[in-house]
Amino acid sequence: MPGPFFSVVIPLYNKEQFVLAALQSVLSQAQAELEVIVIDDGSTDAGPALVHGLAEPRVTLIQQANAGVAAARNRGLEAAHGEYVCFLDADDQYRPGFLAAMHQLARQFPDAGLLCCGYEAVWPDGQHKSFLRRHESPGAIGLVKDFYREWAYQPFMNASGVAIKRALLLDGGFRFAVGEKLGEDQDLWFRLAERTAVAHDNRPLVAYTQAVPNSATTGAVVMDMLPCYQRLAQRLSAGAVPAPMRAGARRLLASHLINLARTNAAAGELRRAWTMLLSPAARHNPLYWLRSIGFVGSKGMRKGLGS
Repeated sequence: MPGPFFSVVIPLYNKEQFVLAALQSVLSQAQAELEVIVIDDGSTDAGPALVHGLAEPRVTLIQQANAGVAAARNRGLEAAHGEYVCFLDADDQYRPGFLAAMHQLARQFPDAGLLCCGYEAVWPDGQHKSFLRRHESPGAIGLVKDFYREWAYQPFMNASGVAIKRALLLDGGFRFAVGEKLGEDQDLWFRLAERTAVAHDNRPLVAYTQAVPNSATTGAVVMDMLPCYQRLAQRLSAGAVPAPMRAGARRLLASHLINLARTNAAAGELRRAWTMLLSPAARHNPLYWLRSIGFVGSKGMRKGLGS
């Protein structure tokens, strides 16, 4: 008997105030061929009990000792039966039509192993901001021709807004990087984009909740190169990034280094800022690099005047 078309994996850790809304946003989708796998990653609140209390046959609850979001997603992947696997964070929600949009992308672009959409960041006070492909009209559907170059302009998807061919993940040995709290999802997107076509629906079909207590991204200030970018630099150095993607990858890596330099300069870490900014890899985004030379220099002048 064939499995469901979609498996939606929800990692859960102390999100009792959000998880039922996340589940309802999945179960209300107009998609019958569906299973939902909630991985309780050692929660200490009532979240797992709320999931269990649903008594919903499409929802399976698996419990494990706390190992982090990457390990929870990987555990869900191993338990999944769907042709495509989706990953929804327990504090996020699907907008109506998300799974229908992913199903349409799968039909229209059968060679694309990674399907995705835009998303909307939502704050508790009602503020919101959409993240879409900047050079495509809202609602456009198509293949992402140069993933790294577009990502350098603006991230146009997040972990809660993807559907990935399960066979691609399993056969290619693709997993989330266990033990990493920031960039573990980007690492997977980067490696998948180097292997398969990426299809995108340029609508914000996922609500990405901001300012969540105990979230890894809440208040996070990145001062050092994230491991996902370290590995991208290694693949570039080894010639492992596909040739048509290398210029975009170098630009993205440069943008990351320049952003780190600016963050360090703002924090008064001028020596570290200059080291990052003057590295050869940072010069592949020349206009941003030149502007940032002035920014870091101005921070140094202000520090000198204040000393």
